This record gives sequence, C-alpha cells and structure tokens, in this order.
Amino acid sequence: MFTNGFNPRPEVSVSYNPLAQEFVVREGTATYHTTDAMDAYNTAIHIAGRTGRKVAIRTSAKSRISKARYADV
Repeated sequence: MFTNGFNPRPEVSVSYNPLAQEFVVREGTATYHTTDAMDAYNTAIHIAGRTGRKVAIRTSAKSRISKARYADV
C-alpha cells in the first residue's frame, strides 16, 4: 500500500463500544481500552498534549464523558 505521510485522522479519538461496555482511545494504530469515562478522557488529553494533536470525542462517548466530568460539580 502506498503511503504519502498523510494521516487521514490526525486526532486522538475517544469512542464508546456499547457491546463491550468500554471506552476506546485511539491514536494512530495504538488503542487504549478502559471502562472509566474520566480515565479515557484524561488519557486522550495527555496523548494529545504530548503529540500536538486534537482530541475528537465521538458521539458514542460524548454524553457518558460529559456526565462523568460534571458529576462532581
């Protein structure tokens, strides 16, 4: 396969898999799986800060992370 160095998804993405009931953080070919919403969010923020990429929270994970982030308020 020909690659020209272009990454079609240059972000760190966070999604939720309802079948496995876990969050998946993806950066390139690396993945991180966790059942904790805040762990997934904090991991994505850390990776994005280290690599200079943006964080993209997919629709499947948005409400769950939002609830976890504002649960302490």
